[in-house]
Amino acid sequence: MGRAVVLSFLLLALLPAAVSPSGGATSATVRTLRTKALVRHISADGARVAVVATSKEGACDARIIIWNAKKRSNKWFAASGSDCRDPEIRGEIPQIALTNKRITWLSLGGGNSLLESLITRELGGKKNRLIAFTGHGGLPEFADGDWIGNVTGYGNLVFYNRWDFCTAYPEGLGPDVTTCKPPSGDEKSYRFTRQRLVKWQNGGSRTIAIAPDVEASSLKTAGQLVLPYSLAVVSVDADRIATQTPAGPVVIYSASGAVLAEIAVPSGKSAGTALQGSQLVTLRNNKIELYRVSSGALVKTIPVARGSVLRDLQSGLVVYVSKRKIHVLRLLDGRNVTYAPPGSGPVDAQIERSGLFYSYNTKSALYLMRFPNTKSPGRVVFVPLARVLKKLG
Repeated sequence: MGRAVVLSFLLLALLPAAVSPSGGATSATVRTLRTKALVRHISADGARVAVVATSKEGACDARIIIWNAKKRSNKWFAASGSDCRDPEIRGEIPQIALTNKRITWLSLGGGNSLLESLITRELGGKKNRLIAFTGHGGLPEFADGDWIGNVTGYGNLVFYNRWDFCTAYPEGLGPDVTTCKPPSGDEKSYRFTRQRLVKWQNGGSRTIAIAPDVEASSLKTAGQLVLPYSLAVVSVDADRIATQTPAGPVVIYSASGAVLAEIAVPSGKSAGTALQGSQLVTLRNNKIELYRVSSGALVKTIPVARGSVLRDLQSGLVVYVSKRKIHVLRLLDGRNVTYAPPGSGPVDAQIERSGLFYSYNTKSALYLMRFPNTKSPGRVVFVPLARVLKKLG
């Protein structure tokens, strides 16, 4: 596992900046947040965005910033995944969700094994609250155990998945100790059990939907995380939660667990799903597909570049990322505008009624290790919706 060393000169500092082509701070002002640490993840809500920043991948010096782009104000707090005084312990925040009332994140810690903590904090508050805690193996090949993932929320509600996972080996081919019975066939397989959709509210967690046990022949991962097979939360719109399986179908639940809609999305190579209002959008087999929620009918299909990933949907505007370029596509007429940040490494983007947020880093983690005095490599940019619409024409 990686070593997590705290470098004080790389710890987060915030230098908000504004860029206004018209020369003044107006409702159409493009604004930029700069950080001395690398931006890892963002989650937007309204005019605010939550940012996770660390000195390097796997470092346990993570900090979370809440930036209000319109007010040009920000607050931050330390959100380390584990004890940063121990260089043998790593920490990471792979998932974060911002709502209008709270910030919730998944924190990883541990050494050879991973410990997951689901933590929440009221906006404006100073105390963190532990929602759930579990542990499992640290690599997909040795990941047996209890898992938490797909953190989302709305208002004061937090939604997430929880499930048990184990690897089933044929007789005589697996480790000496395993919790799984041999697979049904002659090949290694993966078992997903106790799959559930969980809601946290007012300090208590409650399962609102469950899925049958599954034995799968393939395994999907995201970094160090194993992804759930069933009931995987892919999008939240107000108090509606969209879940999806690898086979394709999307089921939309209410906050109480009632099934509101089932949309028969065909199986394929999925790269994101988003729900907003009457529209459900998926990116499947390098095509954006628009479905009508009320009937489940496929309304429109729009081809996109190979390798594109869907990131968000707002008022008929789809945001997706392709080869470090951020695209905003209007479903009505297929018009598409592109934002191409400088630098290297991954970019991210989300869109709200206020406008487009996107993140990038001007320098790489390796560069910062060689030149630790580099100033402000992290960027989060806010483009007001009026500017996005003007560029779309």
